[in-house]
Amino acid sequence: MERRGRKDRRQGAVAFISLALALGSALAPTFTYAALGREAESTDVDQKMLHARKGVRPGAEFTVHELTLPSGTVVREFIGPDGRVFAVAWRGPTLPDLKQIFGDDNLQAFLSTPPEERSARKSRTVRGQDLVVHSTGSARFFTGFAYKPSLKPRAVREEDIR
Repeated sequence: MERRGRKDRRQGAVAFISLALALGSALAPTFTYAALGREAESTDVDQKMLHARKGVRPGAEFTVHELTLPSGTVVREFIGPDGRVFAVAWRGPTLPDLKQIFGDDNLQAFLSTPPEERSARKSRTVRGQDLVVHSTGSARFFTGFAYKPSLKPRAVREEDIR
């Protein structure tokens, strides 16, 4: 009888732990990304997740949220008149977390699309229907940009996204 009681207690403990883990997973906050195509307020998420200092520069056609990472890399997030992030650009000694600034779907599109061109400078350019990315990097210097053509204001040129 003693053995049976221990077994019941163990099964009860296992059931309790399983329930706690399941509830914890269901109720845990999910991490969100600012990413291309999201609302301007989501740039605050990037600031927090990237541990960056943030500055905002309003302009006639768009507003730039500039994030300075602890590494010195600067990430610029371009907000259109509709209040959505239509482009991002980066420049500095380290590559920023592309999953954070692109979002899962855009990062997967970038990685799965064959590059338009590749050079000895470790450059990659992808021009998809709804995503354009150019990224270049070498030892201690990375630069690039990405934008969604469907969200980019007409007056904004690709050269403006830097």
